[in-house]
Amino acid sequence: MKLARIGIVCFLSFLATKLGAQTSACALSPIAVEDRISESEEAVWAEESGRLCTWDDQHKTLVTLHRMDIKHRWMGSSSAEQIWVLTEGGQLGSLGRTVFGAAQINPGQQGVFLLKKVEGRTFERQNLPLVYELVCGPQGQFSLTEGEMIDCWGGVSESFEAFQSQYFSQSSPMASLSAAPSKVGSRANASIASMSPNPIIGGMQTLTIEGSGFGANQGNSYVSFARDGVAYFDANTAKGFVYKSWSDSKIEMEVPETYSGKVRVYVNGIYGESADVLHVKANVGTATLNPREYFHLWNLNENGGHTWYMRRDLYNNAEARACIEGVFAEFRCKTGVNYTLTRQSTWVKSDLGDGVNALMFDSVGYELPNGVVAYYEQLWYSCILGGRTFYYVVGQELRISKRFDYYYGKGSIPQGKNAKLSYVLFHELGHSLQLGHVNEDGESMHPVVQALPADNWNMRDTLTTFDVKAGRYLVQESQQFDFRACGVSPMSTISNCADVYGENAGLSLSTTRLTLSVLPNPSHGRAQLMINVDRPDALEMSIVNASGQQVYQASLQGDQHSLPDLPSGLYFISVSGQELLGFTRWVVD
Repeated sequence: MKLARIGIVCFLSFLATKLGAQTSACALSPIAVEDRISESEEAVWAEESGRLCTWDDQHKTLVTLHRMDIKHRWMGSSSAEQIWVLTEGGQLGSLGRTVFGAAQINPGQQGVFLLKKVEGRTFERQNLPLVYELVCGPQGQFSLTEGEMIDCWGGVSESFEAFQSQYFSQSSPMASLSAAPSKVGSRANASIASMSPNPIIGGMQTLTIEGSGFGANQGNSYVSFARDGVAYFDANTAKGFVYKSWSDSKIEMEVPETYSGKVRVYVNGIYGESADVLHVKANVGTATLNPREYFHLWNLNENGGHTWYMRRDLYNNAEARACIEGVFAEFRCKTGVNYTLTRQSTWVKSDLGDGVNALMFDSVGYELPNGVVAYYEQLWYSCILGGRTFYYVVGQELRISKRFDYYYGKGSIPQGKNAKLSYVLFHELGHSLQLGHVNEDGESMHPVVQALPADNWNMRDTLTTFDVKAGRYLVQESQQFDFRACGVSPMSTISNCADVYGENAGLSLSTTRLTLSVLPNPSHGRAQLMINVDRPDALEMSIVNASGQQVYQASLQGDQHSLPDLPSGLYFISVSGQELLGFTRWVVD
């Protein structure tokens, strides 16, 4: 499992990059376009012409750097014709990072980008000029196909010309761009009469389309969906969907993760469009579309599932802790997911590779962007056996913005509070079950979780019917997979769903779970194992490789130990002592 070296062209970094879907930022509080502009240092029309995946210099996080060719600049002091723009997440070799809902830039994408300089972050082995981050875009881009500006929180805002006239009052860049494709009218003999089921769950269910004029065979024809509520999947992507059958009057196909909207059947480059909207009430995110592969949960903690830690400022807040306990009980009881909390609070900062699944408020140096209420992100591996690539989650982090005054109770948000923590957690933990965004009002996975329109439904204190169906599906996939390599085994079922601390099952009540972290992780030089232990007990450490072979063992005492110099790969570290036990994963790059 040797990891690819830094500087290679970036692999496709999850759904937003591969599919062009789900580009709206996550768990949002709406911000006006005027405020986005005032926060920006550059306003440009640009096109992506290349990309790199890299670690930051602290080797804590993976990012993608996009080379952007400037077509037109409305605002900014730079005269550079080419700049670099950062998006969160990416993949290097078998290791990947996904920040659910974070804005992505698709290969070759062009549009309006509002940017500001990246401060305080540098990128390993990359000697790049000035790097920018997104304030708005590409989800705030003008869609050439549809002729509309999509605002920064997922709704349709205004036409491009109105945007330019109102905010910048400068000449149009359209002359320097290729002509916008015309919107082709519906084909008279390609007609959609019905779609079933409707509503549907994307990334999970099969859709049957009935009508006429589809052609006896698929050939170059295809079906497309409103991938972000406005723009449609392009032909190359749509032809890659799984079509189970195709006839002149009936099409059966797997629905990708998408948004609600009308469905189009393209025959000879011309489409027939459904009269009805296909309502996508939930989405199960896939690692690949054809065939469908998922990012699996598994027996990571050697006790059947995944253990979550609260940072001390959350854990020591009795109201916040009770809120988190209630949300975890809801998820366990409704979906069957084997998540447990621990009564050991943690000191870790934002570091996805530290081996600790953490719930935390953001902190200095790790602040969430303006308007973002919370982020869920995951670290995952891919493992290949017998021609199959299996994807599994090895690290999770849920960061909550301190910008908001949270209500920790149930029901409607009282006056004086502006965000409901349980509702924010419903949304973000939904992402941990691989649920993607939807544009359906009233659903937990609508990207806006604070203020309107979410205030119309966030008084709810339970998962929706479609959250439960989609979540259970992913949990069952995680409990039933037959893949056996890289030390992976299925997630166990739970017996007492209300037992969020797992104190009535699994480890003996007298056994204390150690918190282990490797710094840095991944590492390509010296690394230290940090152990959160209060007693100076003698401990035993064992390191095994991805094939299950023990490659190192040692006796320890204290809370810090230098790790050996091992070949590149994935390793599993266990530390045990009298009534003490801990596990973590370590990647050597």
